[in-house]
Amino acid sequence: MRHIIKKISWSILATIILVVVLTAIPTLTHRSTKDIISKTFESALVNKQLPDYQLLLDKSNSIIVSNENIDTTWIPQLPGISLTVLSPSAVQEKAEKDGEFLYLRFKKIEIGNLTATVSLDNTWINPTNNYGGYLSGGGFTLKFYNVLGNWVQSPMIQSWIS
Repeated sequence: MRHIIKKISWSILATIILVVVLTAIPTLTHRSTKDIISKTFESALVNKQLPDYQLLLDKSNSIIVSNENIDTTWIPQLPGISLTVLSPSAVQEKAEKDGEFLYLRFKKIEIGNLTATVSLDNTWINPTNNYGGYLSGGGFTLKFYNVLGNWVQSPMIQSWIS
């Protein structure tokens, strides 16, 4: 009888651990994504590593960020930098109203357990009746490694200028 109770106790303990781990995984993934997006913004805007960073400010001294491919809760508060988050359609509406401008868009976000890769574009948006080309803008791709639960950025793996 003692043997059966001991076996049941281990089964219950294993089930509890499994439930806790499965419950925690989405939270850890969400926290990791938010941390990686924040570090990407810091590299791009605080450390000014994004190509043509100086051209990003709009008339209201804010940087326009598209919420395409990201959750708005992932966007950090940055010291001395004002970010305006808009949907892709609102970005286009702003271009129709105010004319062409550069804005930020996350092109790729791939996050695994041990590595993550993020591509951020600094790209032009035009009013629908303007088809001009630009010799500015660009973007970069960053790689991160999970080191004991902390995401550490490796050197930039790719950068481009339009």
